[in-house]
Amino acid sequence: MEVSQPIFMIGIKDQKTNKAEDVVTKHIAIEIILNMIAGNSSKLYSKLYSEGLLMSEPDFDYEFSKEYAHVLISGQSKDPKKVYEEILKEIENMKKQPLNKEQFERIKKKIYGNYVTEYNGVADIGRMFVSDYIKGINSFEYLDKFNRMFYVHPDEIEAITREFAAIGNNLNQIAAFFNSGGLPSHVMRENIKHAISCIFEMREQVAEMAGKNYGNLKAHRK
Repeated sequence: MEVSQPIFMIGIKDQKTNKAEDVVTKHIAIEIILNMIAGNSSKLYSKLYSEGLLMSEPDFDYEFSKEYAHVLISGQSKDPKKVYEEILKEIENMKKQPLNKEQFERIKKKIYGNYVTEYNGVADIGRMFVSDYIKGINSFEYLDKFNRMFYVHPDEIEAITREFAAIGNNLNQIAAFFNSGGLPSHVMRENIKHAISCIFEMREQVAEMAGKNYGNLKAHRK
């Protein structure tokens, strides 16, 4: 029998980045940093897991557009507020310490592997291409940026901490959301119906975008 636990979501407001090239670099940097903070190989996750405050790795998302940007950390815990406080402490601690280069390299490879596996499924490719197209980004920029990062001199890795500092500078704008009961079933049904209707309304536009990006994929491979 499953025992329900409160759901939490921590949002951190970030400064929007206008240049597509800068956005890709920032996205990769923040993904790495979030995993360094509370990923399943981090000290904080090990601590929270041993204390029974987390039973699985939190989900990390960096949402952005031309108008906004924010980080989302979500998961389940019997004490969401304690998790929230521990994450804030870890952010402050990591800001004061030199970047752990070994951990950075390990997580960078993990994220790169996760990104490459998205090309294994047609649905994932379509979702990725459409999402990036709407944001004005070429999906292949991520691969190019990763490839460049693999050959960065260790001393230059410290530049990534500037992205981390940008998160810390917005601590006063952090909002934490807690939901101990979950959404009612009828609300879930309505959300699903709405999502399906939106998909059908957009399918032709999505197909057109995916077709353009598939052409770019063939050209890129050549």
